[in-house]
Amino acid sequence: MKSWKFPLIRLLILLFWSGMLALLLHLPTFERDELEPTSISVFTWGDILEPELIRQFEKKTGIKVYLNYYASNEELMVKMRATGGRGYDMIIPSDYAVDTMRKEGLLKRLDHSKLKLCSKIHPLLLNRKFDPDNSYSVPYLWEVYGLGYNKNFFGSSHPHASWDLIFNPSQMNYRIAMTNDPIDAVSLAGFYLYGPVGEFNQEQITGIQNLLIEQKRFVEAYADFRGDYLLATKNCAIAVCTSSYIARTMRSLDYIGFLVPEEGSFITIENFAIPEASNREELVYQFINFMFEPESIRTNVEEYSFFSSCEEAIDLFPGNEFFEKHMRTSTYENRPTYLVNKSIPTRVIADLWTNVKLAGEP
Repeated sequence: MKSWKFPLIRLLILLFWSGMLALLLHLPTFERDELEPTSISVFTWGDILEPELIRQFEKKTGIKVYLNYYASNEELMVKMRATGGRGYDMIIPSDYAVDTMRKEGLLKRLDHSKLKLCSKIHPLLLNRKFDPDNSYSVPYLWEVYGLGYNKNFFGSSHPHASWDLIFNPSQMNYRIAMTNDPIDAVSLAGFYLYGPVGEFNQEQITGIQNLLIEQKRFVEAYADFRGDYLLATKNCAIAVCTSSYIARTMRSLDYIGFLVPEEGSFITIENFAIPEASNREELVYQFINFMFEPESIRTNVEEYSFFSSCEEAIDLFPGNEFFEKHMRTSTYENRPTYLVNKSIPTRVIADLWTNVKLAGEP
């Protein structure tokens, strides 16, 4: 007969960890109660706000900034739902996360009269489907998916700017680094095969899976954050990367280039937003306005190589050919841009990606 103690111990362990999880989710709320009246709590990515800018803002305004970090939009949304947004005064969600949270009533409608932004926000970023009229979010930084390439490998015949470079076997006599994000990989493959489809049917999903399996024999590695490294170390000739990673690599390596395919590409947009539960939006508006000052833009872009949402920011970087080409609207007049397709159910994505990763394995 089993002792009654064992079920009790398991129950106590379960209750302990459940309590710890609840504590972690609500910790910002508990901490928030102790913050000074002239302070704000910002929930952000770890590599998007230059620390020196935070110190300058605090010195200039007397407003203390408390930073909390998340590693993904999914983590951000879980904590926003768990707390109702209490404990946070500003967040920096990506495009699709803005869409989800505004629909769930977690974001505060912005008072644009209190925002002293640059005079021209990049038109690529405005009035997107995730937040029509930008009622709940302000585009701050963005980047574009493209192809980093080794100039020495291709020599004087620079590669044609096309997704064929990573999906057409007849053109691929080299190794590539492919994104390891299944949603991004499926979006890129789906766009290559079918164009800007809103939702894929089962036949198209099968086609996407087959394309990614066919591509696999050319893939040196699947990498979210090491694509630029694999390119720099010459382990591959082409790397699927976002512009910020390639821009940082190009600072020191002159044999690295970057292409945005002519067929079009995907962009990601990081936005300032205010949780509905915050009552310190007046302080947050001061912070947002500070981050759009020219010197703040210059400091942040130089540190992380994201593109500023202020198109006029290009004038802050004279001689920077990469920014000159890719931060301007004119570059994308004949290259349509889309947001990453988030419409495919998570289970379908997981099954597809598992089949791709297991293909050809013993």
